[in-house]
Amino acid sequence: MHLKKIRTPSYPAFKPFTKSMLTLGLGLLLLPTSGGYAEQPVVLRPTAPKLFSDATLAYLRIDDTRELKSKLAETSTGRLAQDPQVSPILKEFYGALNQGIEGLQKEFGLDLNEMLGIPNGEFAIALVPGPANPFPVFLIEAGVEMPTLELIVDRAEERIQSRGASNDTRKIGAVEITQWRDPNRSDRQFGYFIDSGVLVFSLNADHIETLAKVWTGNGIDHVPLAENRRFTTILSQCVGTAGERPQVSFYADPIALAKEVTKNNPIASATMIVLPSLGIDGIQAIGGSLIMAPQGYDSILHAHLMLASPRKGLLEVMRPKSGEIDPQNWVADDVSSYVTANWNTVQTLKAVKELFETFRGPDTFEEQILRPAKKGLGIDVEEEFLNELNDRFSMTQSMLRPARVGGESRTFAFVLKNAQAFASTTLPKIFEHLKSKDSQWQSESYGSKTIYTRPNKNSATATVRRPVPAITIIGDELLIGDSLEVIKAAIETSQNGEGLLSQSLEYKLVRDQMKLQLNEKETSIVTYQQPEEAIRQLYDLAADKNNIQKIRELSKGNPLFAALVQALDSHQLPPFDAIAKYLSPSGAFVTEDETGLHYTAFTLQRAP
Repeated sequence: MHLKKIRTPSYPAFKPFTKSMLTLGLGLLLLPTSGGYAEQPVVLRPTAPKLFSDATLAYLRIDDTRELKSKLAETSTGRLAQDPQVSPILKEFYGALNQGIEGLQKEFGLDLNEMLGIPNGEFAIALVPGPANPFPVFLIEAGVEMPTLELIVDRAEERIQSRGASNDTRKIGAVEITQWRDPNRSDRQFGYFIDSGVLVFSLNADHIETLAKVWTGNGIDHVPLAENRRFTTILSQCVGTAGERPQVSFYADPIALAKEVTKNNPIASATMIVLPSLGIDGIQAIGGSLIMAPQGYDSILHAHLMLASPRKGLLEVMRPKSGEIDPQNWVADDVSSYVTANWNTVQTLKAVKELFETFRGPDTFEEQILRPAKKGLGIDVEEEFLNELNDRFSMTQSMLRPARVGGESRTFAFVLKNAQAFASTTLPKIFEHLKSKDSQWQSESYGSKTIYTRPNKNSATATVRRPVPAITIIGDELLIGDSLEVIKAAIETSQNGEGLLSQSLEYKLVRDQMKLQLNEKETSIVTYQQPEEAIRQLYDLAADKNNIQKIRELSKGNPLFAALVQALDSHQLPPFDAIAKYLSPSGAFVTEDETGLHYTAFTLQRAP
């Protein structure tokens, strides 16, 4: 890691998106498209939150696709996609993919490049309640690319007309709406209008009339989404503290959506009746935003789950709790990710059992969950395991060498109330039961610890890694992993105290940003990621001739794999250091307030 190049923020800003290595897809967005960056005149018209109704069930909006592409280019991932050593590979892949996807050209008369070039400003989609089922509505600002978008609309009209549908066109204010209906199929219809370089399209022909009246201000009783209290409450909490404007926002009302989807299904509708008794109807809405390239960060992701207050039923007991979040003394600094959560186990188990039996009937949790688990492990799972958990859970991901398909190893850790008793009684009991069913289970001493494992003779040489389950206890935690190698490394780390994640500079940088952003608030769930090892794994797989041959075999009839093979055949992969210099650590955390739960994720930005 080139840590000297990480620029840390000088203010307690809010937070980004992890997953910085969607390089391939992001690279495609950064490649030139036909006219996508042309300047558009300023037009006074309703934006999506003003156009869509406050009854909107779900919503996604890109404020300006041109700005999003521009901001994306400023991020470390965007700069990686434009790196002279990486860009030729992406362009080759994109060009081959463009040629390989014949369906687009046949279906719409457009290739991939032309399709990506259409959005030229605001883009939004909403799911709206309908007479029978919810239906989608689109707002697409195309500007100078409108002729290309009109070609797609023409193809849709040709198709529905060939199936017997007819259309009606008329004026509403200054815009002309077109409505298509199939007299034999009520679900085969759509309507649209085009104005000011914008296409508004609805899969309900009648609804386009309402949208046109709102658009033109033609005297209609309309309460916009922008005045929905839940919508405004959520998005007000999903902006940067320095005033950064999100490029992407989203919103959904899950309970209203579930009611709409099930309203014509009597059996499914009946299940909705029990929601108030469980308190689940207290889930009011979910939404969030994505802010690209704010100062000092690559991106900021907010997600807010809005809950009724006071919380009742399951929502009252199924909730996080404050607790320790720093990595334990067995977590090494070479893990690719680390997650820890503090949660009330006993209350949550009680709530899950209640929810399960509400839908399945009395005693079904015991019969269908606990009894099969006891048969598999040889213990009373509730009494001897679940009730012994001490409300903290962690998970690490490590990348094993040499690079193989499935080389990601995960280790789960559970804090125990009485680890010594569990180690001397419960764990040997589980082991003996497993061994009685499969004699290949064995125990071995490693340092001062005992590891229970089931070796796989072919695991070391297989081109696809096969899991090797391994179980041990370190300190007051039960560790369960899919790699004996990783469990042994955790024991070594705990015993020698070297190479700890908690002491690494990368982790400290992320932790310090969390503290600034929390501003004395408590957090119960924390995530840390350092993508370098994960990307190195993908890099090594891409550089392996055997893997390329396998991809080549899969590429027949698959344009994605075919394009990838062509790109890798035409260009040599750059040294890994050319990629690693763009990779930076990221973090995420969860907070709770009177309005609900808030998730924040961020990735630190590397200076050019």
